Amino acid sequence: MTIKMTNLKDEKGNPIKLNQPAFLVGNGINKADKINLSWEDLLGKLLPESSDLTVENLKGLTYPEIAEIALLKQGKDKFEEKFKEEMDKIEADAKESELKNHKKLLEFAKQKHIPILTTNLEKIFLTSDASLEMKWHQQGEKNVYNRKYLKNLCFCDKNFDGNNIHSTFALWYIHGLYYTKSFDKSFSLTNWDYANNIAMMKKVLSERQKNNRTGNSSWADIFLDNDLIILGLGLDSAEIDLRAFLVEKYIQQQIDEKIAKEKHEKFEARKVIYIYRKGYESEDMPDSKKAFFEALGIKCVEMPQDEIYVIDKYLK
Repeated sequence: MTIKMTNLKDEKGNPIKLNQPAFLVGNGINKADKINLSWEDLLGKLLPESSDLTVENLKGLTYPEIAEIALLKQGKDKFEEKFKEEMDKIEADAKESELKNHKKLLEFAKQKHIPILTTNLEKIFLTSDASLEMKWHQQGEKNVYNRKYLKNLCFCDKNFDGNNIHSTFALWYIHGLYYTKSFDKSFSLTNWDYANNIAMMKKVLSERQKNNRTGNSSWADIFLDNDLIILGLGLDSAEIDLRAFLVEKYIQQQIDEKIAKEKHEKFEARKVIYIYRKGYESEDMPDSKKAFFEALGIKCVEMPQDEIYVIDKYLK
C-alpha cells in the first residue's frame, strides 16, 4: 500500500511516497488522549518513598538507570508490586477515556494495511479496540513462541495475512506488554533489558543473513524492511536498542543500494520520517539528536502538537 506524505516534498516538489509504511508509536499518543502516563512520573512512584531519591535530583541519569536504582533500592518483589499497582491505575484511567487518537490511528492503519509497532507497555491500544486478537506469528516454524522479547507476538483482526506481515495491519509490542496484572519478563525497563534487546536483534540479523537479509516472522523484520513513520517517541540516547537498529537499517540500505547499482537495477530507498512537536524543538529535537538522525537519512518533520495524530490530514 503506497501512501503520500502531503506536507513533505521531495527534490522535485512532489509529496514524499511511502511504498510500504509502518508506524512506530511511543507514549505521546497517550498524552494526546489525556492519559496521565509518563516515564518520569512512573519512575518517581517506583523509587522508595522513604528515601530522598527523586527523578528530579537524579537528573543526568537515563530512565533505564533510574529504573535500575529503583529496582535495587526497593528489591525485586516490592518493585514489581509497585509497578503493577501503577499500571493498573493507568489501565483504569484508559477505560474512562474516549481514546480518540488511538482509535483514529488504528482505523487508518487497518484501512491502509499498515502495521503498528509500539514501545508502550500498557494495553491502551487494545482497550480502544476490543476486536483485536492475540496471535503468535512465526513464519516457517511451528510452536516457536518468544515470550522474552515478544518478537513474534502481534494483535490482529480477521484480515491478518501471515504471509506478508510487512503490508498487513497488526499491532506489535516491541518493548513488552503489561497484561492481566502480571510482571512480564518481556518488559524493557533497565539497562540490562535494553542490552538484552540488542543481543536479540543481533540474533535476528544473523537469521536474516541466511535469507538474503529478509524475514517475515517478527516486528524486527518490519522495522528493518518497511518505511517508518515515528510518532510520539522521544528516541533519545537512552533508547540504545532502537537507535542501534536504526543504524543497522541504514547500513543494510547502503548495502542494498550498492548491490542494485552493480546489477543495474532500480533502487527505492526506504524512508524514516520522525515527527516532532512544533514549538518544542529544544526538547524534542536538540542539535545533537538532529545531527544523528540526519546522518542516518532520517527526515525530521515538525508538526503542531494537536495535528500529529490527525493522520488522514497529512497521509493520503
